[in-house]
Parts: sequence; structure tokens; C-alpha cells
Amino acid sequence: MSYQILDNKISRFTNNTIFFLAAVCFVAVVIRFYYFPHGIPLSLDTLSYFFYANDVSILGELPAGYHFPNNGWPVFVSFFFSMFHSSNLLDYMDLQRYISITLSIVTVVPVYFLCKRFVEKKYCLLGAALFVFDPRIIQNSIQGDTQPLFILLSAVALALFFSNNIRTTYIAFSIAALSSLIRYEGLLLLIPFSVMFIIRFRKEPKIILKCCFVVVIVLAIIGPVSYFRTTSIGNDGLTSQVVGGAVAADILIKENGENGGINFILNGFINLTKSLGWILIPIFIFFVPIGVFYFVRKKEQKHAAIIFMLLMMLIPALYAYSRDIRELRYLFIVFPILCVFSSFAIERLLDKNNGKNIILTAIICGIIIASLGFLDYKKINYDHEREAYEISKHISRITKVTNDYYPETKYTRLPVDMQGLPTVFNGTKFGPEFIPVEGFDSLEKFIESSNNRLDHLVLDGAESRPTFLNDVYYNKREYPYLIKEFDSTELGYRYHMIIYKIDYEKFVEYKVQSTSMSQN
Repeated sequence: MSYQILDNKISRFTNNTIFFLAAVCFVAVVIRFYYFPHGIPLSLDTLSYFFYANDVSILGELPAGYHFPNNGWPVFVSFFFSMFHSSNLLDYMDLQRYISITLSIVTVVPVYFLCKRFVEKKYCLLGAALFVFDPRIIQNSIQGDTQPLFILLSAVALALFFSNNIRTTYIAFSIAALSSLIRYEGLLLLIPFSVMFIIRFRKEPKIILKCCFVVVIVLAIIGPVSYFRTTSIGNDGLTSQVVGGAVAADILIKENGENGGINFILNGFINLTKSLGWILIPIFIFFVPIGVFYFVRKKEQKHAAIIFMLLMMLIPALYAYSRDIRELRYLFIVFPILCVFSSFAIERLLDKNNGKNIILTAIICGIIIASLGFLDYKKINYDHEREAYEISKHISRITKVTNDYYPETKYTRLPVDMQGLPTVFNGTKFGPEFIPVEGFDSLEKFIESSNNRLDHLVLDGAESRPTFLNDVYYNKREYPYLIKEFDSTELGYRYHMIIYKIDYEKFVEYKVQSTSMSQN
């Protein structure tokens, strides 16, 4: 009896959709801010987007000098930058992350309505929870990257497309077109949309005219943006990326010989399968396989449509993995559909069970616990990252040309002084030039290969560094031509980084002595 009472009480909670989603979002926000990288600047691609957004907010136009095609995200961020005022660069970077987090949280709404097209309300709530608590979605949301906005728009487009109202479907096409301005892969979503639109509404009067209207909607959105992109960076960032990808694939296939095409595709499928298996861990692995099984058996048009859309959305990942670019972010776009599969599976499994609400609550709690466990296991050492950033300022001041020491090099792309905004970054280069260390087995060969351009060595003794650099780190006395100019431990840092200046006069003397000794 008490079991049934508890189930009824939980049912009252889950039946209040707004309250339940609000509670889920609150917990999701808390988790994201617990793992928020306070005091750590943006880096790599997200830093490029930041510079672009900053310049757009100041100039009021698309700046020249940037060559990445996906400028929809930084343009979106620039609107918020223009309304925000601070003299500290880190404040703007945090704002970019806050926007990303907000978009990730808001995505629970379209995921909920997408699941509602296939399962009962209580299972839709579970689908929304699966998305917002997935550890990789959480990790991605705090990086300030393009994915949260891209996923949000794609999820909205999917949820709207499955409406029975043709006018709502028109809106779905417009949202899908907008998603392609964030990442050009969004164009692929238009293909299954177009095919299914014709199949669903083929008996409608004036279907050809309605198809033409869809084309006008899409072109009205992507056309002007393509024009402005072409005038600013020389390509539209859409068809140019598709053509460029095809050319790159053709080159790789020809380089691999007679069976290059087969090997190229086979490599992509193998890597895609591995990556799909990996993203299912730790949450989706229990539900997605069962959901796919039931989905395939359900011979309805909308079920076939979502599988068709999934396959189309996997094409960019297949292409990337064929080129051995093994980044899981290419698969984030399919997470809303994985939530549909999972909620569908759970509905089928619990269909005839008593105490459904208790089980659903237990599953959500298990999801949160599994996610937190995964996040802690994969947690970045923020103390190390903060120190690497602070030390990078010294490296930028001291060196002009030095050895590559990735990944810590990512922070040298920042200005040493993070104050003094607003300022335009277009064309500005920060930090030293880095010379790759791969392919060398001795310091002398590495120095000589630079034609006396290398002025400093930056060493931290990490296991990932080449043996000849770590030999310098641990046996400095054997290299008399190196002069220590910086030691991070002397400033109280736990991350031990040493900067040595190369004295080329002593280096020549050392080479002469080494040669004479070897001859004797």
C-alpha cells in the first residue's frame, strides 16, 4: 500500500510538466556551474569565435581577416557583447560560456516536445532529463562552443517538423536553415525534411507550389548570409565547405591507391561505430539499443522519418572519421534523437509494470549519479590550467620563437594584458611562433633546423614531450649553451616550467668541441 501511495505522490510531481522541467533545469544549472572553469580563458576554436564576436560587436559589421566558415555563433554572441560592458577580457569570455550554458539548458524544451511526438508525457520528461544531464553535453556547454546553439536549433526544427500542421512545418524548415548558419552540417537536415515533406503532404492541393514556398523560405535565410560571407571571407561557408570536403576526400582516396575509396569509407564506418559506442557510455548504453530495436519494428512513417534523419545527420561524422578526425562533437547533434530512442525504450519496458513513477524517478537519479561519476573521472585539472595560463604570459613576454609544447601553447594566443577593452583583434597575433618538435631525436638537430631562428626552449618535463627535450629538462648541465631565464617554481607555481635562452655563440663552440671529441 505504501508503495502505491509513494507512486501516486511522485505522479503528481511528474504530471506537473513545467514544475518538473524547472526542477531538472535547476539541477542541471547547478552541475554546470560546479564544473565551470572560473579564471580560465577560452582557447583554440572558441577563442577564435570570441575574437570574431568581439570585433563584430565593436565594428557593427562582419570583419575581414577571419577564415572559418561557421560565423553564425560568434555573430549571435556579438549581440550580447554589444550590451555588456567590462574592461576585463575574461568577463566577456565567461559571458560567452554563460550564453552557451543557457542554450544547452533551454534545449530540454524542444527535446521534450520531440519525444512527445513518440511517447507519453512522463517518458518525455525522462528524455529531456537524459539530454540535459548527459556528461558530454555538460562538458560541451561550459566551453563556449558552437554546438549548444546548433543542437538547440536542430532540436527545435525536429520537434516542429513532426507537427501535423503544414504551417508549423514551414517554420521547421526556416529553423533548419538557421542551424546551417551556425554549422554548415545543418544543410543535411534539409534533405530528409524535403523528402518527408513531399511524402507527408503529397496529397495536399497545390503541393508543387508549397514545395516552391519551402525553397523560397530556405533561400531567403541562407542567401543574404552567404552573400555577406562571400564579400568578407571569399566563400559562402556552405557550398564551399561541401565542395572543399569532396576535394579533400578525393585527394585522400587517390593517395591510398587502387582501393583508396573502399578503405576511406571502411575506415569511416569503423571509427564511426567506435565513437557511437563511446558516446552511449555511461547513460544511453542501457536504452538506445533497445529503443532502436522497437523503433525498427514500429512500421510507421514518423518512426522511419526519424531514423532517416539520424542517418543523414551522421554523414558529417562519417566523413570526419574517414579522415581520422576522431572528435566526438560531430555526434552531439544526434543526442536529441538518442533521447527519443531511450524514452521509447523505457516506455516499452515499463508499459505493464506497476510503480512506473518510482522507477522513472530512480532512473533519473541514476542518470545524475552516472553523469557526475563520469564528469569527475574526466574532470580537467583546473589548477593546472590556471597556472598554465599565468605562465603563458611570461612565455609571451620572453620568447619570440620557441618549441611547440601543446596543449599548453593554447593560452599564448591571448594578449598578455587582459584589460583595456574594447579593442579590435582582427589581424592581431599574440604569443611566440612555435616550431614543431616531431621527427627530431636530438636537441642539436632541432636547433639547427630552425636556421638560428629558435631563441628559447620552453620545457616542463611532461611524459608526452620528446625524449631529447626532457633530457634537457632533467640534465641541464650537459647543455652549457642554454641560459635559464625563467623558472615557474621560483614564483610559487606548482606547474614546473623552465625557459632557456639559446646562446648561439656557445652553441657553435659546443658543436666544435663535440666534433673534435668524436674524431679523437
